[in-house]
Amino acid sequence: QSLHQPITIVNVSSLTAIQPFSCMSDYCTAKAAREMYFKCLAKDSPSLAVLNYSPGPLDTEMFTQLIENNGDTNTRTALNDMKVTGNIIQPNESARVCIGWLRKQIPIELSVENSMPKLMHCSVHDKEYSDLWLGTHLDYFDAVGKV
Repeated sequence: QSLHQPITIVNVSSLTAIQPFSCMSDYCTAKAAREMYFKCLAKDSPSLAVLNYSPGPLDTEMFTQLIENNGDTNTRTALNDMKVTGNIIQPNESARVCIGWLRKQIPIELSVENSMPKLMHCSVHDKEYSDLWLGTHLDYFDAVGKV
């Protein structure tokens, strides 16, 4: 079994990479292209561990700008309702969930000083392990159930 220092890439993806949204064609296209790029990178470089992580609807300036400026009234209303009812996620919470999921998926001893894996199984040599890191799209809400 081959062990080596991990090279893990986490692409910050979005639901917009896999689902179209009104008046967001440039953003949706860019996110979809970036996600596909990382899936191809994982195929071309099997020693890399690649994850496309969608952090969920985050309480950020971008979210506020979408509420104020999106050209689609239904989208603006839906996003505003999410914010008013508290159904958006704090960025630190989403990051915590992503890191928790990553730690659970890499079952090798962690370094106390940096909380990153010292070694991981090489995806080139462990076939059953390799599928997990081929650019899998993981959404915050899916990860919450798996942490």
